[in-house]
Formats: sequence, C-alpha cells, structure tokens
Amino acid sequence: MYPWHSGRRLTWLLGLAVLLAACAGAAGGGGEAGLAALDSTAAPELAQTATVLPRTPPAPVSPPAPPLPRPTATRRPTDAPAPILTATATRSMAPAPSATATVSATATVPLPYRQRLIGWSANGLTIEGYTFGEGPRHLVVVGGLHGGYEWNTILLAYELVDYFSGAPAAVPAGVSLTIIPSANPDGQRLVTGTHGRFTAADVTAPTEPGRFNGAGVDLNRNWDCAWAPTGSWGSRAVSGGSAPFSEAESHYLRGFFEQDLPWLVIFLHSAVPGIFPGGCEGVVLPATWDLATLYARASGYPLAPSGFTSYAITGDASDYLARVGVPSFTVELTDHEATEFGANLAGLTAVLDSQR
Repeated sequence: MYPWHSGRRLTWLLGLAVLLAACAGAAGGGGEAGLAALDSTAAPELAQTATVLPRTPPAPVSPPAPPLPRPTATRRPTDAPAPILTATATRSMAPAPSATATVSATATVPLPYRQRLIGWSANGLTIEGYTFGEGPRHLVVVGGLHGGYEWNTILLAYELVDYFSGAPAAVPAGVSLTIIPSANPDGQRLVTGTHGRFTAADVTAPTEPGRFNGAGVDLNRNWDCAWAPTGSWGSRAVSGGSAPFSEAESHYLRGFFEQDLPWLVIFLHSAVPGIFPGGCEGVVLPATWDLATLYARASGYPLAPSGFTSYAITGDASDYLARVGVPSFTVELTDHEATEFGANLAGLTAVLDSQR
C-alpha cells in the first residue's frame, strides 16, 4: 500500500467519526465539545501522513580509499632503516587433462620468487623487487633509476625476472638474487603511461623528462657521496635534491641496502657502453674490482678502471655504496633502446657462478 492510500482512508474515517459525533451531539447536546476533542487528536495524525518516505534506503556512501603512505625522507644515517615488507605469491595451475580423471581440481604452485615492497616514489607509486633463492649472500640488480629516459634498463630487468622465473636453479644455493626493475616509477609512468610492465610500443612521450622523479630530482645525484644540490648531466645542470636522500626513492633504497647489506649491487643504466666500478673519495672496494672484471669479461662490455670521466658526477648511488662497504658497479648499455639481454645474462651468470 502506498502512503497516500493510508491518508485517504484515515480522512474518510475521520469524516465518518465527525458525522457520528455530530449526530450524537444533536441527540445528547455535546456536539461542539466532541468536535473540539476530535480535532485536537486528529491534527497530529494528519500531519504525519503528509511525510512520504522513500521506497528504498539510499545506497551507503563508501569512504574514500586511504592514500598510499607518503614518505618523509628525513632519516639520518644513524636511524633504523625503512621497514621491508615481504609477500609470497602463489598461482593456481589446472592439472593436465587425464583420461581417468573424473573430478576437476586445481593445485597451488608457489611462484619461484618472493615479491618485495621496497618503498614508494615521490608520487606514491610502489617500488617493488623480486627475490630468487634463500642464500645469505645477497645480490641486487637495480633498473630504471633514471626512469623513462632509460626505459630499456627496466625492460632488461623484467627480462631477467622472466629468465630466473623459468630457471630458479641458476641462482646458487648460497645466494639470493633481488631484481628491482623500476627504481623511478614516476619517471617511467611519465614516458610510458604505465606503472609496472610495459613494452617498447608504450614509449610514446619524449623521454628526457622521464629521467627525473615526480619532484624533478635526478635520483642518481641524491646520494651521500660528493653530493651537491646542483649536479651535472652532460652540459646541463640538474637538481640533486635539497639534501642527500631527500627523495623518497633514495631514502627507501638506502634503507633496503643498509638493512640487507648486499654482497653486490649492480645498477643498470644507458647509454655509454661499459662497466663502471663504484667508488667514493677515491676508494674502490677490492671485491668491486673482482666482480666487475668477471661481468665485463663474460658480457663483452669494456671495463672502465678509472670510472666515469666524461664529466663530474655528484651524489651517485653506486659510489655511495662503496662508502658503506657494499661492492657495486654500473652497467651502461650501448643505446637507449636495446636491452642486450644475452650479454647481460652472461655477465650476471658469471658473477653468480663464482659463488658455486
């Protein structure tokens, strides 16, 4: 029954009551008093019937999704490192058809890697890593520190993820290997429009702006070795940030490195072909020389014993790691498009096999 039907019925009943009361008043002399009493009680009821409720309650309003945690990169060298979150992913794989199978079933097969949250970018995008193996000697490969400007280093890192996903035994028992494909997701998204995997066909925007993070800082000028607020990129001046590790990406990567203290860190860059050992204030760790030489011989890239000499570099990530006792070198690809997967797999395999 709709609300207005109730109102009409009540009005009809009230009218009948009035008529009866009037008749009673005519018979007994109390008609005016009866009408007054009826009006005082009927008015509230009539007013209530004038309010029409909706037929269905309104849909609940969902609260807005909470924003991604935004970093406040103010940690000092003596502070505790940023927390590292880990997750183990699984995938469901249907069994192959069998002539005797009568019931369908699925088997949960663990993925060959552990996906790790390293931290966030200036614009709140996640920086993720893929870890293969469980050994205590930790090797880390970092792509995309210069974002979309060096997008081929990100694709190379994903190619390595795919290779070791299919060949997990290529990582020796005593080693764990973490690959961080995109250390500057803001710069990647600016050029490719993506966060995560992409293809060369997604590179449609000018690449140079993608060298920097969402705050306009060159992340490979933001580390605490010969840091300067203004660094160089060829003949161009670039921002090194307001202080060492002022940027979210550097802050979280540094926390990850200093918590795990890797046996070796390899940075992928482009495009000055060669292997460049990291060193700070003229000090290059002996292990850096040995491992960089292995990689160079197996890959075919020239080894640059004097480091990068084309122009002065300040605030370099690989150089900083030498300062805290972590061996590190940079692999510079030949150009900004080819991943040179075969050469880099050979170099990485030589380094891994040195630990068998």
